[in-house]
Amino acid sequence: MDILGESTLTTIQTPASISADGNTAGVDARSLIGQGAVIMTALKTSGTNPTLAVKLQGAPDGDVVTSVTPGSNTGTGTCTQVYGGPDAVAETITVTLTNATTATVVGGTSGSLANATVGTVYSSAQVTFLLTAGSTAFANNDTFTIITTERTYADIEGGAFTGLTTAASIQKKAINFDQAPRYLRANYDIGGTDSPAYTVAIAAQSLTN
Repeated sequence: MDILGESTLTTIQTPASISADGNTAGVDARSLIGQGAVIMTALKTSGTNPTLAVKLQGAPDGDVVTSVTPGSNTGTGTCTQVYGGPDAVAETITVTLTNATTATVVGGTSGSLANATVGTVYSSAQVTFLLTAGSTAFANNDTFTIITTERTYADIEGGAFTGLTTAASIQKKAINFDQAPRYLRANYDIGGTDSPAYTVAIAAQSLTN
């Protein structure tokens, strides 16, 4: 399938060793539009009679944030534009200011995440938000509590890669990204004996939005 015009490539899985069942991290596929393709390469690296089944999965653009609650803060700033990321889980995320411009971000399940900076949109696989300074600056131990639910994924029809039992395989699946969910990931199911493993890479390509 040819893709004409300016195109974009979104990585779903960088080349990595796959030796157990599981999922890749979710990726935001908003930039993909129109007819395109998901391309996968797989190379058998070990095991006796290894097998690998790969399914493309998607999650819709739904809001999984249930509440945002400020603490008894000194600063009068706000936490807005709050949205659950592609790998949001059911947890309480605590944003704690350490000074007027920096905050730690800790998920009850995800653990410590990258720090947030006041005035800059924060984005992680779990959550997105914006801290904005008010007329009174944020102070140490000012907090915001964000509660999220899990973002759920389902198999995409026609997105299964099969027959991955040979030494090497390259497969391509056509997909209409205008009808695809916002978030994409790959699900792996590996079999065989003697530590079966494959090196796998997956990318999606389409016109650019």
